[in-house]
Amino acid sequence: MISVESVSSHGFSRPRSFTKHSRGNTKNLPSLNPAKLIPLRRLTIDSSQINTPNDLARRQPSFELSSKLSLISSPENNVMIRRTILKIIQEIKDIIKVIISIEKQCVGIINRISKNKEFDKGLNLTDKEKSIVLEFDIKEFDKDEFIQYKEDLIHSINIFEEILTALKISILSLQNTIKKSFNPIVLSFSVEVIDKFTQFNKNIQTTIINFRNWCNKSLIHQKVYQKNNTISLEDLICNCAEFISICIRLFESDRIGIEQTIDLEDVLIQFKGTTSYKIGDNESISLSELTWIKSNLITASSFTSQLSQSVDGLNSFLNYHDILNSLKAARYWNTSLEIYDPIINQINEYSIIHAGTAFLRLQTNDEICRYQKCYLYYLKIGLLILLSYAGNTFLPCDFISAKRLVSADIEIDIPQDHTFAGDLHILTKDSNYRKTFCFSFQHESDIIEWTNQLKETLSSLDVPTTPNFELGNPISTKFFNKKVIIKKSKYVGSSIEELVQFQQFSSCLDNVPDVLNKCINEIINKGLTEDGLFRKPPDQYQLEELIKKLNDSDFRNELKLTEYPVGTICGLLKSLLMEMNPRFINGESYKLFSDISKKKGIIEQREQIKFFIESLNNEHRNTLSRYLFLMNVIAVNQRLNRMGESNLSTAICQCFLPPKQSVDFASLENDSFECLINNYDLFMPSKLEHPIQTPSLFSLIKKQTKTSNTIIIGCFNETKNIIWLLEFDGTLTEINVNTLQSSITKLNLPFNTIKQIESYDKYNVIASNTSLLTIDVETKEIIQMVKRKEINCLMVLNNNIVIGEQNGMIEMFEIPTLKKKIELFVIPKKLDASQKIPSIIQITGNEEVIYVLYENNCEIGFVSMTNGSLIQTITLYNQPKITCFCYVEENQTLWVANNDGNIKIFNGDNGIIIEEYKYPLTYGSVVFIASIPKHIVVVFNSSQILLFNLDTISLVCSISNKYFITSKWTKLVKRNYHEKVYWNLWLEKDGNGDIGIIDIGPFNDFSVTDERLIKIEYKFHNNYIEHSPIGHSFNIVSIDTNKKCCVCQKNIEQNSCQCINCNQYLHQNCISTFIGTECKGYFKVTHEIINHSK
Repeated sequence: MISVESVSSHGFSRPRSFTKHSRGNTKNLPSLNPAKLIPLRRLTIDSSQINTPNDLARRQPSFELSSKLSLISSPENNVMIRRTILKIIQEIKDIIKVIISIEKQCVGIINRISKNKEFDKGLNLTDKEKSIVLEFDIKEFDKDEFIQYKEDLIHSINIFEEILTALKISILSLQNTIKKSFNPIVLSFSVEVIDKFTQFNKNIQTTIINFRNWCNKSLIHQKVYQKNNTISLEDLICNCAEFISICIRLFESDRIGIEQTIDLEDVLIQFKGTTSYKIGDNESISLSELTWIKSNLITASSFTSQLSQSVDGLNSFLNYHDILNSLKAARYWNTSLEIYDPIINQINEYSIIHAGTAFLRLQTNDEICRYQKCYLYYLKIGLLILLSYAGNTFLPCDFISAKRLVSADIEIDIPQDHTFAGDLHILTKDSNYRKTFCFSFQHESDIIEWTNQLKETLSSLDVPTTPNFELGNPISTKFFNKKVIIKKSKYVGSSIEELVQFQQFSSCLDNVPDVLNKCINEIINKGLTEDGLFRKPPDQYQLEELIKKLNDSDFRNELKLTEYPVGTICGLLKSLLMEMNPRFINGESYKLFSDISKKKGIIEQREQIKFFIESLNNEHRNTLSRYLFLMNVIAVNQRLNRMGESNLSTAICQCFLPPKQSVDFASLENDSFECLINNYDLFMPSKLEHPIQTPSLFSLIKKQTKTSNTIIIGCFNETKNIIWLLEFDGTLTEINVNTLQSSITKLNLPFNTIKQIESYDKYNVIASNTSLLTIDVETKEIIQMVKRKEINCLMVLNNNIVIGEQNGMIEMFEIPTLKKKIELFVIPKKLDASQKIPSIIQITGNEEVIYVLYENNCEIGFVSMTNGSLIQTITLYNQPKITCFCYVEENQTLWVANNDGNIKIFNGDNGIIIEEYKYPLTYGSVVFIASIPKHIVVVFNSSQILLFNLDTISLVCSISNKYFITSKWTKLVKRNYHEKVYWNLWLEKDGNGDIGIIDIGPFNDFSVTDERLIKIEYKFHNNYIEHSPIGHSFNIVSIDTNKKCCVCQKNIEQNSCQCINCNQYLHQNCISTFIGTECKGYFKVTHEIINHSK
């Protein structure tokens, strides 16, 4: 398989990373510039990314001769560029070989379809290629549709074979030219070869589109790709075009380097009166040689100019090809996006104007808001918006058609949150609805780019051919729909679309009614053993009370199902279906549903179920999937509840269907529903579990209380899937980590100072300096409280809470009763009688050994849980303060980190150091370490995040977060979104109560990748383009004169950090203090009106 990864191993960068995503920005591309490969970090810069003199870009010669001498391209640099060109040419040759092989296989298959016995005549197929051609079942194909296509394939094969032959000849010439410093390498190609490449480049866009059209009509290509384990033919051709584009720029760079050197030699010969000048150790040139070289440079300039003109617009096309691929990949992995199919099928590379990422502000009526990451696709037919929800899971946000966009109110304004550089406001409205979108951008350059694009292109949008598309339940900053508001007073009795619409008012993005998820969770938690679920009638009085609360918006969000028996909850699930208007399954879907049981055999039934699923819209499919999930869980436990698939179908099937006067077909309908229960797997995505997640911020939750208090800490309760954000005065914000819905309450705590919070089962344990209490997560009632002398730290160990105290004592209490189980005194072995027993300030460990950190911050004790004896002590001499440590049960290691960014890994049994990592001071101190399956996560207070593999204890990836200034605490959260597990980091931002959520998973399989999504993640974030940061951004610089640190006012003699925005200098170890200050050097967006509604 020829892929981009094979190129990156040679040290090349993909060319499209250097371009932006809008039309008109890809002309006159700069030369390959290694300095541009260094992304500007908001706060920190990796030591591996720091500029060195060897990495600097080639500069234009200055007017002074002395400056010229120091800046000319050396022969060694020319050789390096030429070797790079040679590798790229070889890569192009390999890609073309794969293209020709696939095309020949397709021709061979078409020959077989045409019943041509000599299917491989003239194709020179290898044995492997012949076997692939012979494996195809040609009965499923129609030969007439392939006749014209065969001719196009043969024509394409001839073109690529000509290019391949030319490359093979040219490679020999290239190898001989590498060390000839004054012979431009582009002259290794003959005029005929240059002409062939020129013609190929001019036609490549048409070739790609033609192949895509044929691929969409036929299954041949998809099967050939699978057999060859390669990407699509159009993507292979795009890769080939990319590398040709790189080569053209390198040809020009090589020519310019020689030209600069010759200009300098010409000056030296004329001014010094010499007849030759020595270059390097072995080469020299004379005046006559200068004349000959200049003649070659003119020819080389003609060649590079001809090639550059041939790719004019190609980089832009390839850029849009990647953007289009990302949209197709998002659709491939997310069935919910099929609603956009009419739009996606209408798009090609020429339809895209601009694309990028932003953060959509979601705001409820009570002013609670958060920012959710979204992908914007600005097309000639309108603005398509995808919402990033979890991992690479996308939700349909909205599509603003060109007709609505040109009549919308569009403004640029200062950001409502200082995390971002500016906001883009779009307001669309008609007689029925009013939609407001507030998109926040990270960089000022993004704001400028979107402003310019909207100004230039709004008047030229393709209004007449805009598809007739309207999203009934858009996700927007604010949404007002008169039709829905009329029915807002009645919840039970609304359609499924309206039930989902209700959730928009509480800023919940899940497209399954929230009450359904709550009911399902409650039944699974406490009702699976109850006899006759859904069969026994509920208590009618309780059911009516429950429905009344649901219909009242004041009670709906505060509804607690734990107060009701399982029978009443089952009755509510049936009532939601029976009162639904229209009924859940109706019309064409009902006909497809009723035919399921009429099919013979499981294979035909499953095919019919697929047709039925395709007839459902996104809300119906996901809601039915949740019901069937519950039915499966109940049926698995039928020995306890006596409700198997057949009984469940009889009890609930008719609730989904339109009411009828007779029961003639009830038996067939029940059988069809039983088939749905038994084939629930068809409702789950048929693709791989999920592509690898590119770690990134996907949501920013603003502080939801009006108080000026600081959040002391967060606590995640995995059993209830909620996170607590607790303030000093007891104000509690409770957020569901799956749906991100929230509520605010006040805890009546018997103390004011909160030290730490931990969680176990349905209880949270809260510690102050002198008290420990357990509290029920649902009822918020205090279960038990005990007084202690001085509590410093605590940890959960199985169903117990372990506390470390100031007097060196370790105590263990049972949760939730807080009954004492163990009491241990930990006394260091070298402690004199006159010395005070040191306090225990952090603890971690397992059932056998507790690891304690003493208050001197440089000693860790291993304490036996059996007898309380101190097994051994690790002393970290001359080490800065240890900020956190963590014991990992999976590989029995102890991870220790300090405030200088150093991480040490010890053997948990004997304390022997296994590995040590040192990171730049700009990372700050480590504030969090935690493990997930097979990996460990380390977070610095600069929000730099590292992910390590536990098996090899090696770094997997470094996540450079550009959105935060400092992070005082972090929580690792396990999310379960539609039976898929994701790992998130919740970080407090800047100590102001705002919470950022970063996706770092799933990491279940690193071999499962989708290059289209991973590539576009980097492309949209423009890591290789210098953006204007929104806060301090540091470079490591060397200064000649003494300057004072802006923090400590002490002299800086050599290396220092400099903020490139506010131009302040400081010591590296002063960054942690400086980053909390405001950066006054960056550009600030001002209010500007782009478009007014007419």
